[in-house]
Amino acid sequence: MAQFKENDFIICKPAEEKRTKANVDFEIYARIVKIDESTNTAFLDKYLEQGLLHCETGKDIDGNEVYNKFPLNEIDRFYQLMNNEEKHIFRDNLQKIKDRTVKDPWKSIRMYSNKVKATYEAICNDINE
Repeated sequence: MAQFKENDFIICKPAEEKRTKANVDFEIYARIVKIDESTNTAFLDKYLEQGLLHCETGKDIDGNEVYNKFPLNEIDRFYQLMNNEEKHIFRDNLQKIKDRTVKDPWKSIRMYSNKVKATYEAICNDINE
């Protein structure tokens, strides 16, 4: 099992030899928000379209934002760490959500939440380190 940690940026994508412009929008870009080893769970903030489309999960009954859950012991079967180029693409596309300059602006208006802001700030910090 890969040793992922909180605030790692990961990507689910086809093998490099099968990666094309046609399937790049279906890759899943994500930040590991939290790892709970007691329940074998990773909590992910996930995006499609290279970071332009947030995979919204809504809020719980108390109004707390909910993250996607993924079994920690299976995560490395599907995800790998983003490389530097992917991190920059992800950051630039989150910036478009923040600035509401995505190709479908109505999406970014409702998508720029505290969750997206936290991921945007985390990727900016990661790139600047």
